[in-house]
Amino acid sequence: MTRPSRLRERRRPVLGGLLALGLYAPVQASEPGGLVNQGAALFHGLSPLQGRIAGHSGWLPPATLVCANCHAAPAGRSFEPGRAARPLGRTELLQPRVRRTGPPSSYTEQSLCEALRAGIDPAHVTLQRAMPRYQLSAVECRALWAFLTRPGVSVNTLP
Repeated sequence: MTRPSRLRERRRPVLGGLLALGLYAPVQASEPGGLVNQGAALFHGLSPLQGRIAGHSGWLPPATLVCANCHAAPAGRSFEPGRAARPLGRTELLQPRVRRTGPPSSYTEQSLCEALRAGIDPAHVTLQRAMPRYQLSAVECRALWAFLTRPGVSVNTLP
């Protein structure tokens, strides 16, 4: 039996409390706010993802593919400078930035999906090998985009 990561263990009581209070509930993507909620579930590991490391044929365990493990600050802490993974959110995706020596670029829904699936950023620079290459449907990509680019909210905040 595999043991869940400490991060997932710390989030379970919070998510369980939100579910019990009816403040967070899985919804269909077609419902208003459904894409944002589905994206939050994918980002925070409530809905499992499939992926692998570039150059490897084996699938990674779902607990290692949780976006928030690398791209969100631990509860109550700020994001540590110097981490390999950058925080994700509206500003980080939509503002043109120089990424890994490429020209300034910003993400679109389509370029985010290409980065997640193939490991190529909007400036056509290959992402670090440690970044998994995900097997995502169009709806899952759209949901992650909706969650990450919603205005005025941190990825550390559930919708």
